[in-house]
Amino acid sequence: MKTHVKLLSMGILGLFAAVAVAESSAVSSQANLELKASAKRISDGELVSVDVFVKNVEDVAVYQVQVAATGGRQGALELESISINKDREDFVFGAAQVIDAVDNVKSRAGALMMSGSTDVSDSRYLVTYNFRATRGAAGTFVVSIQSGEETFLLSPTSDKLAARAAKGVEVVVGRTGGRSLKGGNR
Repeated sequence: MKTHVKLLSMGILGLFAAVAVAESSAVSSQANLELKASAKRISDGELVSVDVFVKNVEDVAVYQVQVAATGGRQGALELESISINKDREDFVFGAAQVIDAVDNVKSRAGALMMSGSTDVSDSRYLVTYNFRATRGAAGTFVVSIQSGEETFLLSPTSDKLAARAAKGVEVVVGRTGGRSLKGGNR
C-alpha cells in the first residue's frame, strides 16, 4: 500500500501532526460535508461565522477541511480565525481524546482521534471559520469547501473515505439598514 504524509499545522506553536493517507479504495458510503453561515447578509466590516458539518460516514477517525471565500463585486471576505470547538455537544468525535490543528495561512483545520473511530448518520460539527468583510466590500460572496488534497476524511487504518462537499454558502455584503419609504419618515 503506497502512502504519503499530510501535515496539519498546530497554530502558532508550529507543531505538526503527521497523518498517513493511504491511496486505497474508498469506503462504499459517501460522506456529506455541509456549510452553515451565521448570517446570510452582513455589512462591510462585520464578521460572519461559517460552520462545517459532516454526515453519513462510517469509521471516521481523522478529518481535514479547507475552505475559501470568493466572489463579490468589490472587496473581500477575509479569513480572521479558525476554531474547533471540541466542547460542542454535536462535535463529531464527542468527548474522545483528540488532537486538533488549525492553519490560518492555508485556511485549513483538522482533528484526529487518539484511538478508535466514530460513525456519523446525522449532521455533526467539524470546525468554524470566521470571515470579516473588508471595508467597502459589496456583493455576493461564496464560502465553499475546497475539494482535493486539502480536504479529506480518514479511517483509523488511514483509508481515505469518500466525501462530497455541498454547494458553497452565499453571504451578501452590503447595507443591512432599513430603507426609507416613499413619502414616509425613517
